[in-house]
Amino acid sequence: MPLIRPVSLSPSETASLDNIFRTTSGPSFKSEPIATIASQIYCHQYPHLSPTTCFVLETDSGEVVGYILGTPSTSAFCQKWKQTFPSVLAEIGLEAPPDYAAEGRPEPTFEEDAAAQLLYQAYYKPEEMLNGNFEGLWERWPAHFHIDILSEWQRQGWGRKMIETMLRALKAEGARGVQLGMEAGNGGAEKFYKAMGFERFPGVLDGGVSGEMGRVDDRVLYLVKTLEG
Repeated sequence: MPLIRPVSLSPSETASLDNIFRTTSGPSFKSEPIATIASQIYCHQYPHLSPTTCFVLETDSGEVVGYILGTPSTSAFCQKWKQTFPSVLAEIGLEAPPDYAAEGRPEPTFEEDAAAQLLYQAYYKPEEMLNGNFEGLWERWPAHFHIDILSEWQRQGWGRKMIETMLRALKAEGARGVQLGMEAGNGGAEKFYKAMGFERFPGVLDGGVSGEMGRVDDRVLYLVKTLEG
């Protein structure tokens, strides 16, 4: 019987997490260097910065086929990120990009150069990348997580069990609410999360362009859940 267990920091586990991220990520994250940048941002830093709220799904044979990685405080996570993450990026050859703001130039958009935009935000604007610019989000729903499971292990109830494990861990750490970003337009995923008590962020996040609650842009939708005591 597969089991859900805390993540380890072993090289083999790190390789498994990387494989899951790259296998399950969307087309925007398939080419290099964005695949490496995105895997560092959305996957590898969590076990180092918030190890008590990171879990993997392991098969009977010891293969890691899914993960759920999160933090009880996005604000505290961001502070740790700023202290450690730039050096991690530099160590793997992702040197600091130009500081566009300091030079009075607009930063590249995701559509113009997704890799450059992600790297710029990772170095200089982690608060924005982690949605600290959305009024009330961090205050009411301070925790967040990412979940990915290899396709052959999906639709077997493991996603629900992994999220339930995460919610218990976040509550034990004192988090009073949790947020997550999902692919906009994925009705099946939104229905699943709503069945687990999530709802759309109660505000329009794209400046009124869509008029939809929780819609960040044409790619991302934000859901939230209050954690009861």
